[in-house]
Amino acid sequence: MVAESLKTALCRHFCADILIKETADGLAVSASGFGGDGGDRICFLIVDVGESHYLADDGDFLATLDASGMDIASGTRRQFIDGILRSAGAWWDSDTFVIRTDVREGPAVAGELIMFMTALVRVRDVRFWTRETVRSTFKEDVTAAIQTELSSVANINVGAPVDADLKEFPADVVLVPKGGGGRTAVYLVNTNDGLSEALALWQEARRLNRPDIKVMAIMEDEQNVALNKRKLQRTLNRIDNAAYFRGDEKAVIERLRITAGLQVLRA
Repeated sequence: MVAESLKTALCRHFCADILIKETADGLAVSASGFGGDGGDRICFLIVDVGESHYLADDGDFLATLDASGMDIASGTRRQFIDGILRSAGAWWDSDTFVIRTDVREGPAVAGELIMFMTALVRVRDVRFWTRETVRSTFKEDVTAAIQTELSSVANINVGAPVDADLKEFPADVVLVPKGGGGRTAVYLVNTNDGLSEALALWQEARRLNRPDIKVMAIMEDEQNVALNKRKLQRTLNRIDNAAYFRGDEKAVIERLRITAGLQVLRA
């Protein structure tokens, strides 16, 4: 098949899958060739605003994810969704769950429609993320948040012991106030071994009479069925502090700041 014949065949195929209908608000566009599970069509509106326009879906996709209990408002899923939509100049409204663009001058052009449609397809991949996929980025997310929010008031060491006397007890993150003071070992816990490591350091610090060393555990959320409930209870009842990260990230970093004795950040 020569190039021109193939191009003609592809164009005919794609055009056959695209439907455009007039509505009271503008034009409704749908395409089965770009669809999701079971032949579902990707649909969106070209909404007229005087001489301008914007593109928007009906909000059903993200609303359904939210209703199913999937956390799309924070964490890695939020970052994924925002990143995909940003590539098409789009965003989503957290109140209505509608995915849309800003108002754009003039009539819609084919290129922007294809970019928006492609983003609507790509963002649907978030449905297939398992809890393990999200959990694999948990430590990176917390570490990045700590470095972003606290690096101006603390020296931050990743994957290090609190000091040379306790080198056999490495923590995920260690914070030391820049003005001097105690050390805080942070364990980012998503396994039972993580609980054991946090408790072991806390017990050793107490045995050595080291009140300058504090231990805090941060878990991803309360739904981690891999954690032994009895071991979780014993650890949280003994170490200096603990928190669940997903959905309340800012509050967790603030709790860590207080635990570590770090000064309040000035505007």
